[in-house]
Amino acid sequence: MIVNEVSVNGSVYKFALTNQLITQVESLKELYASVYEDPEGFEEISSRISEVVSEIADSIEPQASSDDLDGVVQMIIKTADNLKAGAERQTSRRKR
Repeated sequence: MIVNEVSVNGSVYKFALTNQLITQVESLKELYASVYEDPEGFEEISSRISEVVSEIADSIEPQASSDDLDGVVQMIIKTADNLKAGAERQTSRRKR
């Protein structure tokens, strides 16, 4: 388990980048993409986005303030993306 620390608006937050959190991040990214593909389904998709953000928020310590939550979630997405990209680079190198 990888524990990360991020600073948002002067507050420090920690989160463990578990498989569950990575799955939630991927789900959130898919939902964001769905909003662009189906603007008419925005209300339903928006509700699901809120649910997933709440699930992600549960993994943040201390609990993120409402002002910081978006920034912390964005940092979690970035961290998960960087981890995934690093794993893909390693897999690519092994195949060579």
